Amino acid sequence: MQCYRQIQISGYAIPKHKLSTDYFAVRAIKPYMSQESLRVIYFPYFHSILSYDIIFWGNSSISNNIFRLQKRVIRIITNIRSKDSCRQQCEKLQMLPLQSQYVRSSLLFVISSSDMFEHNC
Repeated sequence: MQCYRQIQISGYAIPKHKLSTDYFAVRAIKPYMSQESLRVIYFPYFHSILSYDIIFWGNSSISNNIFRLQKRVIRIITNIRSKDSCRQQCEKLQMLPLQSQYVRSSLLFVISSSDMFEHNC
């Protein structure tokens, strides 16, 4: 039986072990796949976990560790060194960094739930 470590934030559990497992999976299959194939694999496995309920945990202290893990995956996909910036690579791969995903998800929540908020007119 496999045990998953979870990070509990405001009642939501983020499976940290799952993100690490996905990171190592991308690293293991990199020699056999193209950059585009690795990008396609990134979205259903890594990105979906990052995006899940991000508006609740995206501003927590653990998000820095998850952001570092995201950068490591992007560096593997793009084959850049650990000291190189990922910003241009994110744009090239059309991926949002974790902080940008958090802002986007928060804005989409506010827009889609505007009737739940009180208006000061």
